[in-house]
Amino acid sequence: MSRPVAVDMAIDQANNTWRLIRTGFCSGAWNMALDQALLEAVAEGASGPILRLYRWRPATVTLGYAQRGQGVVNLEACQRRGFDVVRRCTGGRAVLHDREVTYAVIAPTGDGLFPHSVLASYRLIAEALADVYRGLGLEVILADQRHPGVHDDAAGRSACFTAPGQYELLYRGCKLAGCAQKRIPGAFLQHGSLPVDLDLEALYDALDTE
Repeated sequence: MSRPVAVDMAIDQANNTWRLIRTGFCSGAWNMALDQALLEAVAEGASGPILRLYRWRPATVTLGYAQRGQGVVNLEACQRRGFDVVRRCTGGRAVLHDREVTYAVIAPTGDGLFPHSVLASYRLIAEALADVYRGLGLEVILADQRHPGVHDDAAGRSACFTAPGQYELLYRGCKLAGCAQKRIPGAFLQHGSLPVDLDLEALYDALDTE
């Protein structure tokens, strides 16, 4: 597969220069390798904060960093459908990336741009996303506490979108966008999935969501 063409531009927001990188459709392995490389570059001071937007071709199942694949992914179904299966460096549960836009926020820690607290940084990014969705006319809210009947019923499930985590976005009680973080000395990476459409048949086929 040829290397996708990236659009890399600078955005000056309150005197903090961000890099906006749009890479379009990429393979699962290429997407994850690039995010890891960008995280290391930011941690080493070789780059300022980055917002990367991208998509997936072919559709890809990603596993959370510490998640076991056994009993989570139906490899036979993924092979039949032509889906890639890769592991993320971020935590969380399995995600089928297909009809979505994925973002990666990669930023230094300790420079005042983001709070030190993991949850506080989740909330800051979630509030920015909520403003975008509200601008599109969707009345979203932040999941700021446990939601009985959602968290509890889904506690043992393998798929990310079966249960919202704290400060993830909800629309009419349903999880709208999933996210997970990875932190190393000097920087953090937050992955987020923003579904445009959802193929439930493919999701239930590829993942063990029971």
